[in-house]
This record gives sequence, structure tokens and C-alpha cells, in this order.
Amino acid sequence: MGVRAFLLRKLGAFLKTRRASCLYRDYLGNAYYSKVVNGKERRWVVCGDKVDPSMIPASCHLWLHYTSDELLPSSKETHLPNCTGTERAYHPHKR
Repeated sequence: MGVRAFLLRKLGAFLKTRRASCLYRDYLGNAYYSKVVNGKERRWVVCGDKVDPSMIPASCHLWLHYTSDELLPSSKETHLPNCTGTERAYHPHKR
């Protein structure tokens, strides 16, 4: 990531989260925010160092999609990155 992209990402995160409340930070560095806009609650996540949607724990995913109102701390399960398109991808017929 270049310096310009890094600065723009940090500025965008600051502008979006300046009036929101940070509810939780997980062990992967992701921060979870909530804000009421026009009477509706908005929920989002600002990823840590690496932007990878597969790094959001299951309990936090439920909260983000309004399935659960509780943002429960997740267990420190090891993160397995998405290997699609790499040599480490799962192939059922390949041994």
C-alpha cells in the first residue's frame, strides 16, 4: 500500500467514525462502530491492518447484519485466510 492510499484510508475512516461510538475491538484489530442516523441504527466495521472480509469473526458478522443485537467477544480462534485462487485452495478431486 502506498503512502497516498494509506493516508486516504485513514482520513476516510476518521471522517466516517468521528460521531460514531466504537463498541468493540477484536483480537484481529477490527473496530466495530454504531451510529443512529435518521432514527435508524447503522453498523459497520473498520478493518485493522489488512482489509480482508474473511477476518470478521462469526459473532461480529451476526451483529453487523442485524441478526443479533449483542456484540459478543469472540473466542480467539485462529484465522484461516481465504485461499481461493491460490495453490492452497481446496480442490475436492485433487490429492
